[in-house]
Amino acid sequence: MIALSKLWRDVGVLGLAVTAAATLAPSARAGVIVVDPGGGDGAALLQTALVDAVDGDIVLVRDGTYVLPASQRFLITSKGLTLATDAATPPTLSGLEVHHMVTGQVTIVRGFTLGPVTWDDGVEVPTVFVHDTDGVVWIEDCAIVGRQGAAHYNFIGYDLRDGSPAVQAGNAVTTLQPGTWLTLQRCTLTGGKGVQSTKPLGTDTGSSSGGPALSVWGAGLSLHECTLQGGNAGNGFFWPFKVADGGDGARLQGSEVLFAGCDVRGGSNGSQLPLGGDDSSDAAGNGLTVASGKALLRDSSFAPGTVVSVGVPGVAIEQDPFGFGTYTMPAPARSFSLTSPLQEGASGDLHIDGEPGDFDLLIVGTVATSYTLSGNQGVLVVNPFPVLHLLPLGAADANGDIDFNFTMPNLPASAMGTRLLMQLAVQSGGGVTLEASSALAWLDSSL
Repeated sequence: MIALSKLWRDVGVLGLAVTAAATLAPSARAGVIVVDPGGGDGAALLQTALVDAVDGDIVLVRDGTYVLPASQRFLITSKGLTLATDAATPPTLSGLEVHHMVTGQVTIVRGFTLGPVTWDDGVEVPTVFVHDTDGVVWIEDCAIVGRQGAAHYNFIGYDLRDGSPAVQAGNAVTTLQPGTWLTLQRCTLTGGKGVQSTKPLGTDTGSSSGGPALSVWGAGLSLHECTLQGGNAGNGFFWPFKVADGGDGARLQGSEVLFAGCDVRGGSNGSQLPLGGDDSSDAAGNGLTVASGKALLRDSSFAPGTVVSVGVPGVAIEQDPFGFGTYTMPAPARSFSLTSPLQEGASGDLHIDGEPGDFDLLIVGTVATSYTLSGNQGVLVVNPFPVLHLLPLGAADANGDIDFNFTMPNLPASAMGTRLLMQLAVQSGGGVTLEASSALAWLDSSL
């Protein structure tokens, strides 16, 4: 095995990519649309690109401002796309909605700040909404922020709105679609804060609850190396019949979710002012609430939010005693990432942070999947079929790490770009485990 790993190191970490490129079906060779606002309306250009792109295309977003009108998100429907950026600072997109992909389609989003969505009349809008889809949505290296609560005035007075979720997955209506699958890698999710009340007593609009970082109904998720923070409740005077609870770090219902190497925390409850009334019913958010469904916990931490002044403490994990509940997996989570996007001839880096004694392999493909394999303590998110591309990287060093610098080969002459999906698999004393994944946007040198 050592000799084999040395051979692969000599060839280069993406030596297999040449073989993969040669065998790519025409459908896997992507068109590339470059969005460069150049001082213009970046949001309009980006939404036009998402509408005009066909399944499998890469949308390369350059530095700029991409904020849609109130309560609107960028929309990807009935196709799978790759949103990539080569900007030095992550561009900000004012939210994303993905739905109605079919099996085999994948949407990849990497390297952006998402949200918060801007307000209009107080409607609660999650920043990222994935629903009604049999495809896979794959989000990497993104900071996702939920929208802050607000006080919406209507004909009977103020209607207080809670903070919105950073990410919501499931179905837009009452019938759940279990095919919806989302994978998050190295992302930060922050629930929207509750509305903050500052007006004098007698004219006060009150305060509201924070939103969850993650809210899931009837969907499947895998999260690796993610930080989830529930939104803090707003502070202010007590408002009748309206508590100010902290948002949960994650809230699951009828779903299956893997947390690997994650830090999940609830938000703090509201601190009501003394003249506002009794605030003892305000609760801090839970780290994780499993109303129904199943949570697979691997090398992750969960903590409730802080109780400010008085109120009800949250718990690290709350689960329905009649549901499937939580299952703990013993293996430590390994970290894996690589540079993206990369043009032909450009240099990139691959990094694995694992355990001493690991032997590391990459599963390489162009199609995403979603198979929970409990025996391998993870979720298979790269489909290795119809051709199995398995790239042995070799033994980790004494610290459990592997680092490579590599140079991208040329694409086939007819291709302007493609995407390669890679997932780390580790052979160790405990068997073979499935680890984090990373998507590489591979571009023509002219872009």
